[in-house]
Amino acid sequence: MQLLPSARIAYADPPYPGQAHLYKDHPDFGGEVDHAELLNQLVSYDGFILHTSSPALGHIIDCARNAGLEDNDYRIVAWVKQWASWKPGTRLQYAWEPVLVKPARPPRERADAQNGQSSIRDWMMERMAMRKGLAGAKPNSVSQWLFTCVGAETTDTLHDMFPGTGAVTEAWNSWIQSCQEEPEQLKLQNITSEH
Repeated sequence: MQLLPSARIAYADPPYPGQAHLYKDHPDFGGEVDHAELLNQLVSYDGFILHTSSPALGHIIDCARNAGLEDNDYRIVAWVKQWASWKPGTRLQYAWEPVLVKPARPPRERADAQNGQSSIRDWMMERMAMRKGLAGAKPNSVSQWLFTCVGAETTDTLHDMFPGTGAVTEAWNSWIQSCQEEPEQLKLQNITSEH
């Protein structure tokens, strides 16, 4: 994989197949999303992130193959919800979401706070966002974990394809700020550990 000084990354969190009706009152509502066409657009980026649902995963994988992606071009990672809304009448609840990630470059080395290693898990456990103003809005921490999974750098351009509440752009700006502060924080840690 060629390392890019600056990459174009797409972030797609569309209404999941069969769920567009949940957004009919949103000003950007456009009906059902054509996921085959969406994948054809996503492959033109250096890297991408695509949220979907577990029932739609097979269809999304078919769309990815039809768009020319090989199975090893992307990873399926999991956002596991430690708290999720229970759907009445559903015996097997939906408490995780698959996300397709096509990396723009290998993820940057950062120590994982949970395991102390310079690696990233292919799953994250985080509560679903509450009161974000739109069904399916993602918590900042989930988006920021995905920026790391896709190998994003602060010099990259992020295209939020389904802006909704603006939460992804907010998470991106916050993530860039935290990355830019990182060297200063490491410097301060080294100074305090020497004394």
